[in-house]
This record gives sequence, structure tokens and C-alpha cells, in this order.
Amino acid sequence: MLPITQLKLRLDALLQSNETGYFRLDSEIEGLNLPGWLKAQSVYPKTYWQSRESIQQAEYATLGAIDELNSPQQLISRLRAFRDQNIRPRYIGGHAFDPDDDSWQEAGSCRFILPALEICRQGNHYRLSVNCLLTGDNRKSQLQIIESILQSLVKELPLAPVSSRYTRLDTPDQQQWRHQIQTFLKSDLNKVVLSRKSQLKLEQPINGWDLFDKLCRHSEHSFHYAFEFTPDKMLLSCSPERLYLRHGDKLKTEALAGSIGRSGSPQKDQMLAQQLLDDPKNIRENQYVADDIEQQLAAIADSIKIAPVEILPLRLIQHLRRPIQASLKPEADDAKLLAKLHPTPAVSGTPRRQAREFIRRHEPYRRGWYAGVCGFSDGEVAEFAVNIRCATLSGSELNLYAGAGIVEGSDPDQEWQELNHKIANLLLMLEPEHDS
Repeated sequence: MLPITQLKLRLDALLQSNETGYFRLDSEIEGLNLPGWLKAQSVYPKTYWQSRESIQQAEYATLGAIDELNSPQQLISRLRAFRDQNIRPRYIGGHAFDPDDDSWQEAGSCRFILPALEICRQGNHYRLSVNCLLTGDNRKSQLQIIESILQSLVKELPLAPVSSRYTRLDTPDQQQWRHQIQTFLKSDLNKVVLSRKSQLKLEQPINGWDLFDKLCRHSEHSFHYAFEFTPDKMLLSCSPERLYLRHGDKLKTEALAGSIGRSGSPQKDQMLAQQLLDDPKNIRENQYVADDIEQQLAAIADSIKIAPVEILPLRLIQHLRRPIQASLKPEADDAKLLAKLHPTPAVSGTPRRQAREFIRRHEPYRRGWYAGVCGFSDGEVAEFAVNIRCATLSGSELNLYAGAGIVEGSDPDQEWQELNHKIANLLLMLEPEHDS
């Protein structure tokens, strides 16, 4: 019997019963390309997630939403109720850099969803799952909606090559950027992360899943995720930065700050990496982040271990990273962790409150979900990435975002070039691909 037919029969059985609560119905399916499958579907929201360390092991694609939450506190409350029933639904979503920033109207300042339908790939195995959250009032309507989603499914579409010419507008421009840094250097802050939005006007609209697939294929050591809450706007990212990974009371996080370019030559890249490791300005910038994370975790962790600084190599840039592990106290839920760890000094600065106020006063645009967090939680396992190396796509408008950590000794022109390095991989996605 076909998987979708099996699921429909089980949905019909649920409809005939009087059972309420959460139900998950699963069926094995044949392999497919998940971005191509999402491209073909007409149901929203659509999401995709693949963790940084599991590129060959696990990826997720989802359609629709049977439950939507608008704060981390709501998420924790809902997951606690499920935990009491010994079940673990997986919510996916994120929130903006600034909790008051709802400039991405389709998503709001915070949005977590329980998908109606989800495909998970583990190695070479694919599983199609349906989530049902049934009450006495919504049983019939929700099951009918889920069945209609199953009925609407179509085969995956091929992912097409992407290229486009464009015009570009930077906000702030380079002169405004210099002024912002000069203003910071007169302040009492240790560090502030200033950012830039590069607005690209494309010659013609492009499909976001085509662009996302191309970006993922050229982005190593990164989280790959995309959120398309409506047909009008899509967030896509290949972020190298983990906010945290939690398994029960075991936490992994990191201080990711300080960067230098790559040359394409292994020998020269090694020299550049050593130059980065020996640079006092970048080491100091990274240490600010590590110290802040340790301070934030101190009240909710029984132990914290910070590893020595290392190099994280990406395609066109390499970063300083200090892995951090902690054992958490029982009260350290995801809402507390998100509040404690975000925004890190890697995207805001130190001291935290003053750095965020500086950004609000001096940045000439609203960040929205850029430098926010994206990820998932089922109560027992949670993982969130810091939303950098990201873009938003709306028709023929593509916005790219990048930030640079400013400390004493920062040179405005060098920091401007760092911004260019950080969007270079995204810009390359608009170039035609050539056979090697």
C-alpha cells in the first residue's frame, strides 16, 4: 500500500475515534531531494533544517502548521505539557535579533511551528510523518486540513541553475560606516558588532529553493536552513555559528568571533590561519565572547569547560572558535538559555545592554531575523544557530546581511572589507556555474 494511502486510512481511523491529544503517524517513503520537494509544494509554511555536523546523516523538510507559538516561554510551556504525556513533538522556528522588531511581518518577532507534515532523512532512510494535535473542538477540521495537505502533494521539481545580474545598494554606505565606527571609538563599550544590509535588485525573480540548494552545495561546516512562511518572502541561511546544542542537561556552545579570508592555496591558508591566531585584536574580540558566555551560563550551569581557540575554515573565510561545554542545572530550560545566550557579543557586543542600545541608535536599518536565532526543540533535544550568513528573498529583491566586531584598534576600511568577505559566498551564488 502506498505511504500516503496508509496515512489517510490512519487519519480516517482517528476521525472515527473520540481520542484527543497529540498523535504522530509515520510511514517510510522512497528517497527524494528535499529542497526540490519543497520547491514543488503549494502549502505554507515551508521549512528546511540540516545541522552543521550532520550533513550526511539527517535533514528535515516540513509543510503546514498545526500549532504556532509566539515566544520561547510559550514553547517551553507547551513542551512541558507534552513531556508530562511522555511525547516529544518537534517545534521549529526562531526569533528576531531584537525582541521588539517585527519588521518581517510574515514571521513576526518570534514564531515556532509544529508542522502538519514532515519528511526526515536519516542516512539513506526517508520517513514521512503527520502531526495531529486534536481537541474536542478541532478534531474534524484539523484532520480534514491534514488530509487535504496529503492530497495536494506532488512530485519534487528539478532544481534549476541560478544566475542573475543585479544592482546593489549598501545600508549603511561606506561613509556612514566610518562615522559609526568613529562614534563607537568615543564610547565606553568594549565591543560592538555593527552590520550592513546589501540590497540587490535582480534582473528577474529567482526561485528561493534553487538559490538555497546552490548555496548549500558551496557552504561547508555550516547549518543549512530556510523558512518560507508565505509565498512573498523567504529566509535562507548557511550559518557557521551554533548558539547551542542541548541533550538533556548537556550543553554545547561556542565563541565564534574574529575572521580572516582564505586564498585557495592550502599553504597560504595555513599562513593566514596562523596570522589570525597571532592577531591580538581578533584574539581579544573572541575572548570577549567567551567570557560573556561563561558569565551568562554561571547561574544556570554546574560546570563549564572552555576549550582552547581553534580555526573554523569556511569556503572563503576562516574564523576563530572556542568550543564550550556545560552541565546545566535542572531549571535551565530553552527559554532561559535563549535569553541568557542571545544575542552573544559575536552579534551585539559588550556590555550587552549598552551594545544593543548603541545598535538601536546608530544602525540605519532594522535587522529583523538577521543575527537572531533559528532552530528546533522537542523538550529533550534542542539546537539553535545564530542567523548569520543569511539572506531574505522577495521576488527580484535579495537582501544580504553581514556584521563585523568593532573593538579598540579597528580600522573602518578593513572592517568594511570584512563585510565584503562575509557576503562573497552569497554573491557567488548569483554567478553562472561552470563545469570544472
